[in-house]
Amino acid sequence: MAIKTLRSKILTTLTIASILTVVLAIFGIVGVNHVARTATITLNERMPILKCCMRTQHTILLEESFIDNVLLVQQYDEIGKIRILEEKFQNSLVVFDKYIKAIFLGTESNAFKNSSEGLTYAEQERNGLKKDIITKQVPLKIKEFAKQAYTHHTSYITHAKEIIKTQKKILSLKLAGKNEAVKKIKSDQLVAIRMAKHFKEMINEILDQLYLAVDRYFENANEEIIATQDLILKLLLSSSFVIIFFCMIFGIIISKSISKPIVKLTELTEEIANGNLSKRLKIKSKDEIGRLADSFNKMIKEINTYRSNLEKKNKDLESSHEQLEHVIERANQMAFEAQVSSIAKSEFLANMSHEIRTPMNGVIGMTDLLKDTDLTPDQIELADAVTKSAESLLSIINDILDFSKIESGKLDLESIDFDLRTTLEGISDMLALKTSEKGVEFICDIHNDIPSRLKGDPGRLRQILINLGGNAIKFVEKGEVSIHASLENETDHEVTIKFKVIDTGIGIPKDRIDSLFDSFTQVDASTTRKYGGTGLGLAISKQLVELMGGEIGVESEEAKGSTFWFTAIFEKQTSSKEDSFVVMEDIKGQNILVVDNNATLRRVFSEYLTSWGCRFDNADNGEDALDKIIKARQRNDRFSAAIIDKYIPGMDGETLGLKIKADPTLCDTALIITTSIGQRGDASRLKKAGFAAFLTKPVKKSQLYHCIRTVLGKTTSPKKELPFVTRYTIEENKATDTPDQLNLNILLAEDNKINQKVATSMLKKMGHNVVVVNNGKEAIKAYNKNKFDLILMDGQMPEMDGLEATKKIRKLEDKLKTESSNETSAPITKCPTPIIAVTANAMKGDRERFLAAGMDDYIAKPIKKADLAEVIARCMKG
Repeated sequence: MAIKTLRSKILTTLTIASILTVVLAIFGIVGVNHVARTATITLNERMPILKCCMRTQHTILLEESFIDNVLLVQQYDEIGKIRILEEKFQNSLVVFDKYIKAIFLGTESNAFKNSSEGLTYAEQERNGLKKDIITKQVPLKIKEFAKQAYTHHTSYITHAKEIIKTQKKILSLKLAGKNEAVKKIKSDQLVAIRMAKHFKEMINEILDQLYLAVDRYFENANEEIIATQDLILKLLLSSSFVIIFFCMIFGIIISKSISKPIVKLTELTEEIANGNLSKRLKIKSKDEIGRLADSFNKMIKEINTYRSNLEKKNKDLESSHEQLEHVIERANQMAFEAQVSSIAKSEFLANMSHEIRTPMNGVIGMTDLLKDTDLTPDQIELADAVTKSAESLLSIINDILDFSKIESGKLDLESIDFDLRTTLEGISDMLALKTSEKGVEFICDIHNDIPSRLKGDPGRLRQILINLGGNAIKFVEKGEVSIHASLENETDHEVTIKFKVIDTGIGIPKDRIDSLFDSFTQVDASTTRKYGGTGLGLAISKQLVELMGGEIGVESEEAKGSTFWFTAIFEKQTSSKEDSFVVMEDIKGQNILVVDNNATLRRVFSEYLTSWGCRFDNADNGEDALDKIIKARQRNDRFSAAIIDKYIPGMDGETLGLKIKADPTLCDTALIITTSIGQRGDASRLKKAGFAAFLTKPVKKSQLYHCIRTVLGKTTSPKKELPFVTRYTIEENKATDTPDQLNLNILLAEDNKINQKVATSMLKKMGHNVVVVNNGKEAIKAYNKNKFDLILMDGQMPEMDGLEATKKIRKLEDKLKTESSNETSAPITKCPTPIIAVTANAMKGDRERFLAAGMDDYIAKPIKKADLAEVIARCMKG
């Protein structure tokens, strides 16, 4: 059958080689087995023959001692001993006869004919010594030596018997006193003894020759084994060489059948690489090489076809390339137009921000100034409505601008130092005003382990919390809204803080939570009509949170409320240490009672008291509170103070306070009342009722601390009578601990007349002197004529804007500094003047541009009095 594949060729070669290897292995096994069998036979032959020789020699030695023992017998009473020796001698004759005749010669011994054992013993010995092997394999020469030994041994026995017989006669004659006869017999005995010893010596010589014959026999057997082994090894080596030679020949044949077509294939491949596609492989084998040749020829044919198609495509591609160049040129033009459009969009956003915020600054500022004048209650209400409307409009504008900045990639975060606790308390004050209008409880819970001095963007953090808090307040009709801040993670350089805004409002359906943070999305259409809103706040908050490196989410249940949470990463301030809040020893250990029906607020107050080392107890209604105060007095552990909510259910806080003060045993307890809804006249009425302090919620931690110390008489106030404590008196007491701020001479550069009035009025109420100019050129002139402590510089002004004016002022200061240092070594009296940018622009990079121009700080319109005071204080400290 023909071999059709390379695989079958290789398999055939391996099969033949395997068969030959198996044959060689079998041959080797047979040869080894033959050598082992020959060695075994030789061993089995040698051992019994040697055994027979040893026993025969032992018998001869016994017989030699026998003659000497017989001759030593001299006394009559020792004839019995001769008889015993004769029996032993007879036994040795039997043994000798058995081994020499029955074993070596293979014949029956006459010694056993008259024995009771007969031939049984001899047969057993022959069987035990492997008779078949010995009688058949013992060489003839060894048998001849054994026969001679047997013959001489017969003569020896004859003379030995004669010696015994004469010895008996000698003993008898000695007893009879026939000495002459003894001498004659002794001479005959000596002849027998000499003959016996002669035959004994001949037997020993024959036995020695027998030993030498046995040794030569086994030496020949060993040589035969070695020769057989050498022959087998030679045959194995010869077979191995034959098999290797055959495999090499067959391998060469197969390699040539494989390599020859491959060489042809390689040569043809080189021809094809050189561009010659006309040649073909001419291989007609039916194996893989043949199929490879057919496939290769088909491939060459396909390449020819592909080349012709490629030439045709190249022509088409050249024409397409020309069209592509026109398209690329058009695309570059469109990209340039898009870049110009993006720049125009950014400029439009900046201009729109400036144009909207500028009049809004006037509306809000003028309204605040109007509210400071003498107005009727109706006018105050109208002014408040204007302020709320303006702030709502400003909030919508900020959301739209922020969303536009997000869409255009212009939104960025600041990285400035700020106090987290101060920021959150300021947000709480703002949100608490809204909750008090709706009669909703507001709580701010800041965990004690959060670092306060951080670095980040407090403005964007404030924007997120006000957005989430405003939404919570918007959708809550009763219950509470709370802000919680806790430490999520902390390293040596940064912290991750988790914020939660929790409300007891209408909740959010589960099927709407996933789309809650999408732009222009509300829970349903009716909420827009009922509660208002653009649907941008949560989308912007999500973007801001992600910029802060955090996440945002919501958990909600319909009709039960919602919890909006987010995390943010802030750096720790490296240049300043945390404010160490020192708790005075006089407040530690004081027993305080917290009375409030809100569990969250009770927990917050409890954490405050725990951090100060106070002891405390809680009550959620007036009756329980009064009972606990009475029992504490009875066990002589009275409450030093009680913090009472004004609107606790059942017995309200004011009634509870009246009952405590009416009891002489309880009236020494200092009473602090808290409320989220303050009304005119509350403070004076509560003071008359016996309350020592009146605080509006949310109550700040520092406010509560100073309030408790004040009502317990632990302060250093020189007044004998303790004042009625409110949040305002606490702030006033703090203010007395710091020196009054000096009046500043301030240059205001602003082109809008209304904004000039607003800013001037705010600055003068702060106690500062103000010089107003309309543009940058006038600002430079005023700077050259007067010495100013501070400059407020608007960003966009006609003739010369704030950036250019600031750069020129800084150049003038540098020039003045250089001239002063050249003329005199005296200290320079005019230091660089702090310049604050006041701008309606709020785009990405505005702050950086202002600072790069030489300005010291930045405040965005519309300006609020508190923000303006804060930035002025910050610059003057710097």
